Amino acid sequence: MAVLQVKDLVPTYAEQVFVNDITYVDIDGQHGYLALVTDWFSKRIMGYKLDDNMRVSLTKDTLEIGVKNRIYIHENVIYHSDRGLQYCCPDYSEFAQKVGMILSTTQQYGPYEK
Repeated sequence: MAVLQVKDLVPTYAEQVFVNDITYVDIDGQHGYLALVTDWFSKRIMGYKLDDNMRVSLTKDTLEIGVKNRIYIHENVIYHSDRGLQYCCPDYSEFAQKVGMILSTTQQYGPYEK
């Protein structure tokens, strides 16, 4: 599987590049996990899901919502994430490619790295 890098890319239109991340949310003393898919150009939240775990289903469901919320149907949207296990497992990467995403990951593991 080829993986694209977006290090020097500057998006020029909406829904060209989606970025994904998971953040922790405190809910009544419990850990919640909020996954977000954001359009890099417009900063629009394309999809989100809050769950009590970080299983692959969290990120898959979030991407599926993001794809359904697209306004423009560009082919081969770049989908950028860190190298978390949720994003690198075959189940997730095959699903992302099936819905037309070109996968991009960070070089290392830092969430702010492109």
